[in-house]
Amino acid sequence: MRLEQKKVAVSVPKIFLEDRWDHVNGASHNSQLFRVTLDTFEPIGRKQASLQNHNGIHNRMTFVVGDRVEQEALASIISRRADPGTGNVGFENYALERSDHHLSKAVLVGADPQRNVYFTLGENGVPDTVVSCWIAGKVPFPGCDQYFRASGMDIKVNYRAYAFQNWQKIQEDITRFLSCAVEASKNKDI
Repeated sequence: MRLEQKKVAVSVPKIFLEDRWDHVNGASHNSQLFRVTLDTFEPIGRKQASLQNHNGIHNRMTFVVGDRVEQEALASIISRRADPGTGNVGFENYALERSDHHLSKAVLVGADPQRNVYFTLGENGVPDTVVSCWIAGKVPFPGCDQYFRASGMDIKVNYRAYAFQNWQKIQEDITRFLSCAVEASKNKDI
């Protein structure tokens, strides 16, 4: 966590770590990628993901654990990227409307929005969760990026747009996984 100038120790089963350099006890990384199934949270390797792509199976997500800017700044960046041509409009300048799935949706103002942007707001109106989904027809395979914090770490999740309705379960599964990984590191010599 370079921006926050701290380290978060985690310990995960080796099956979740695909690359050899990730198998070194005590190694320090600036970020870590995980690829798992959406329904069972089982790890999926690159080869298996490639075969699934070839067979039209997309029941998976990737998530990166790392360090990013504060959630409010991130919300502004995501909103501007979704709403090109609007200049330096910050998150606080977008109106929010109620949306499905217990989220608020940003009312985009640009002439050609590329994504829909959703939020859950915490105390003081600061975003806890940001979800950005491609608008159908803008790209061949629309997907969503979801941003939140768990166990003191910043998380970015990517999944196909059809899974958007399960954003809460996705966040809960990742939060539970990382909570266990942090707790496991406390019980081991790393």
